[in-house]
Amino acid sequence: MISPRLAVPAVLCLVLGFAAGRSLHLPSSSETDTKPSTQPGPSFSTPSATSRSGASTGTTKPSISGSTSAGDITDFAAFFKAGIRKAGGNYFRTRMLRRLTDQVPPERLEEAVNALKDIRGWEGSVLRGELLSEWASRDLSAALVHAEKIQLPDEKNQALSTILGIWAESDEAGALSYLRANAKNSRTINIWMTVLGSIAESDPMRALALAQSESGLGGRRHSFVSGIFNRWAARDPEAAAREVLNLKPGNDRQNAISTTASAWANTDMDAATAWVRTLPEGRDKNAAIQSLAIQLAQRDPAKAMELASTIGAGKQRGNIIAQIIRQMAQTDAASAVTYVQSLPSGGSRNRAMEALAQSWSESDPAAAAAFVLAESSGDNRINQLSNSLSQWAMNDREGAVQWIESLSEPTLRDQILSRVSGSIASQDLAQALALAAKITEKDARSSSYQNIASQYAQQDPEAAVRWLKTLSDPDLAAQVAGNIVNAIAMNDPGEALRVAQSLTDPKVRKNAIVSAVGQLAYSDPALAASAAMSITDEPDRIQAVEQLMNTWVREDSHSASLWLEKLPNGTLRDWAVSNFVNQATREDPEASAFWAATIGDANIRNNAIENATRQWMRTDKAAALRWLASSPLPEDRKLRLSK
Repeated sequence: MISPRLAVPAVLCLVLGFAAGRSLHLPSSSETDTKPSTQPGPSFSTPSATSRSGASTGTTKPSISGSTSAGDITDFAAFFKAGIRKAGGNYFRTRMLRRLTDQVPPERLEEAVNALKDIRGWEGSVLRGELLSEWASRDLSAALVHAEKIQLPDEKNQALSTILGIWAESDEAGALSYLRANAKNSRTINIWMTVLGSIAESDPMRALALAQSESGLGGRRHSFVSGIFNRWAARDPEAAAREVLNLKPGNDRQNAISTTASAWANTDMDAATAWVRTLPEGRDKNAAIQSLAIQLAQRDPAKAMELASTIGAGKQRGNIIAQIIRQMAQTDAASAVTYVQSLPSGGSRNRAMEALAQSWSESDPAAAAAFVLAESSGDNRINQLSNSLSQWAMNDREGAVQWIESLSEPTLRDQILSRVSGSIASQDLAQALALAAKITEKDARSSSYQNIASQYAQQDPEAAVRWLKTLSDPDLAAQVAGNIVNAIAMNDPGEALRVAQSLTDPKVRKNAIVSAVGQLAYSDPALAASAAMSITDEPDRIQAVEQLMNTWVREDSHSASLWLEKLPNGTLRDWAVSNFVNQATREDPEASAFWAATIGDANIRNNAIENATRQWMRTDKAAALRWLASSPLPEDRKLRLSK
């Protein structure tokens, strides 16, 4: 989360004897009303108008043999769609898509990027990334202006990530200045990753220092540190291995050691394994062994099992064994079956069974399903069969359906149909609806309709809404409404809210609005807040506000705290602040503790204070205990917490 410190109620600072603004941010009216600039501005320098290969702006890119000339491409959208169809499921489809972008003349890059507005999914991401990368290397300012105008948050952040990575290659200071000023929510995490990764290519120590010092990275710091060591170990594993041991003990170090071992193993498995064996016993070593064992399983499962056995019995070893079994089943299913059958009953065997079923289903789904049916039981059997048959249905829908319908146990058949219905609906909605109607168990039938609704709304939102309005069971309609609205919100949160508000049945409308609020909070939290507060029933309104806080605090905790300040005292505010504290405590436990103390309800307040204080004590125990002494927490709970 990259934002100003959380706003803390001024009245609380005075009550508890702290000077307002001393260490916690208390925004002035100007700070509240002013948004950061989204333009690079005169203080940001930009690279010269040259490509990464050093070509001037006017130089035409080399084209592949037989490529289309600039004059031949009259409709880039049609050109790209034809190329995507040709690439199909080809193993080299990424390379084929990139070759399409090689045929775009430099002077028409903007036109080509704009033509991708209706091309979504993985193919659109590949094409967009390649074109924006070339555009940014030639005309950074123009590419940046284009990216800032993109409306969809994920697409915008992907574009900015590409552009900022190019910028950082030639102007680290300018890229970092722009990023600090404009990256304001958790969705921009990939942009930071790209920029620091670009710096790490030439100066990993500099990138590491930035990752450890940037205040806005908060609880996501480990992702950046690991990413830096991944790049470093790929180039100079011995140097990375020496430096990673200088990190302070904790999650950053554990993840970085594991990443270093994995990257080293890509070039020299024996050397990486030898280094890991020298590490002190404990969590760091076990995590590194897990990374190596999973990689080793691809080439030598038996040796991977031997390495995994050096970790003491428990959940971690069980997870490693499951991943090794997954690899083993792809090349030697008989050996994987024998190994799984040798395991004693318990969690490790269940995880290994599930991994075997998923992997085996790729080559022989009927045999995998029959094995699970015979060897497993209870909820584990339902979960394992559901996963296996969902995968089977994606490749052979009729075969999977016939196998499910042949089951003699009605309850098991209903449960499996319920869970596989989403995979079936992605290919044939009519068949999925017909199968759902055959399910006799009420909860299973409801779950099936919800899975189908999600697929229906992705394929045809308007038709899905019309279908929703035909459902005669109001309870079922209320459950399905949330799935439909969530699916619509993935592409258009505003439209999802409009759909929710158009529904007439009160219960259906409420469920839909609650779902819309959670999605809309990513792109327009103010509108989401207004929608949540429009719900008349207080328990339902509280539920919507909790959904709002879950997202808003992660995206922009500062703005969320300013909104909380305007809420009147009462149950709604208490639950909203409690949810805020739960989400914000990792980012700023000190401010979260102050907020927790403002809750009116004693039980809610005490739980929130304890939650925030425990997190604060991990970073500054002395300060946390000083605050705790004057907090409204009961004395017996203070004593228990301070031990």
